[in-house]
Amino acid sequence: MKWTPELIWFFVGLVLLISEIIVPAVLFLFFGLGAWLVAIVCAFGILPNPNHQLLLFSFASVGFLFSLRKWVKNQFTGYTTDEQNADANLEDFVGEHVKVVETIDADQHTGAVEYKGAKWSALSDNDHPVGKVVKIKAIDGIKLIVE
Repeated sequence: MKWTPELIWFFVGLVLLISEIIVPAVLFLFFGLGAWLVAIVCAFGILPNPNHQLLLFSFASVGFLFSLRKWVKNQFTGYTTDEQNADANLEDFVGEHVKVVETIDADQHTGAVEYKGAKWSALSDNDHPVGKVVKIKAIDGIKLIVE
């Protein structure tokens, strides 16, 4: 088997793509694509000079990286954001019925309810015994206001 430039570039690209699978950084993929582009160009005999091949590999890889990385990364990670709209998320609580798990004392501002399997501090204008089902009417920080 004769090691031609297109065969060498093909295997370099293959190793880089396998590296992407092993180390999923969404980085090696573009260098692998750059190597395969050089392999295709070499197969047509367009770039016989190794310096030109390295130059094409560099520009193609960096071009693929800057033009496609964000799109490819979004395909695998989906939409994410660092911002959270607390009002929209917390409004889902209002109107839900919850069970009192610690007596709610209106005077001492103590008590707790269970909502979706989690224990929440609860406040109310009236006292409520353990076991009673109450309705969430508002949210005050991390406490639920019930009625």
